[in-house]
Amino acid sequence: MSESIQPPDRLSVRVTRPADRTAVLHVAGELDLFTAPVVDSHIVKQLTDHPQAHLVLDLTEVTFFGSAGLATLVRAAESAEDQDVALQLVAESQIVLRPLQVTGTLGLFTIRRSVTEALAHRG
Repeated sequence: MSESIQPPDRLSVRVTRPADRTAVLHVAGELDLFTAPVVDSHIVKQLTDHPQAHLVLDLTEVTFFGSAGLATLVRAAESAEDQDVALQLVAESQIVLRPLQVTGTLGLFTIRRSVTEALAHRG
């Protein structure tokens, strides 16, 4: 099953559920002040409407990652922890990793190199 929302040309978010109580949000494009609320709403929906044990944010296709995107990820980490949901980020590019490193927030996340790797380490 897959859900998709397409905000104006700069971002796409697709949700898949590859296993029971597991959701993967595939984010592609620019994650900035304009588009971050779309990602945030998907995260909130997965954490509230579809209770998960595992939530994977696939950021491998993010082409820009601004401070609003960073704030969205920090909120996601806090919400996931509050709801006892294992949150993993899939990211390899410095576009995403560098801001996390510079701001000291990298330690809030479990980072994986692929969705396959994240799914293999769900438990």
